[in-house]
Amino acid sequence: MNIRQAFTQLALVCFALAFPSTASAQDVPQDFSVNYQWMNGSLRPPFHYAYQLSIRASNESAVVMVMGYPTVFDDITKWKEPLHPTQEQIKVLYDFIETNKLSPGVWTHNDGVPHPAPTGGQSCSIFIVARNLGYSVPCNSYDVDEEYLPKQQEFLKIIADFVPAATWAILNGKRDDYMSRTSGK
Repeated sequence: MNIRQAFTQLALVCFALAFPSTASAQDVPQDFSVNYQWMNGSLRPPFHYAYQLSIRASNESAVVMVMGYPTVFDDITKWKEPLHPTQEQIKVLYDFIETNKLSPGVWTHNDGVPHPAPTGGQSCSIFIVARNLGYSVPCNSYDVDEEYLPKQQEFLKIIADFVPAATWAILNGKRDDYMSRTSGK
């Protein structure tokens, strides 16, 4: 057994502890959360932006849009909009993760070949926490094995649907206004 196989087995054990197969409607853990971050491709400021969607069982969910390339010294422009998911939405998300065994190493390419991100392209990341266990799962289509792409796309749609269309409109309007004010046009 190589180190990758050992890590994958350990990750699957942790996943089984966080998402037991006997879960019921009452079993969504209080610490359950999904953090999704998306960044557009490499563009010059002010045209680069990112957003982070934090979904929490505790109903402290939000979407944050960040403009530019932040560093620890930057006074960056960002906007935060609270989200108010229902317990049913949280349950659907949790059940999807459990039912589809969305755990480390399951959806990824298992050919042993690195699949790097395209230079300058958009990227995303997903981090899941449940029962005090946290792990990353593949988000970018180039990281996901072809057989799992439909499930991955379904998962990303479930996440995106947590943000109402009106909230996206507000954030995109602020982004567009910021770009037009700061682009020198």
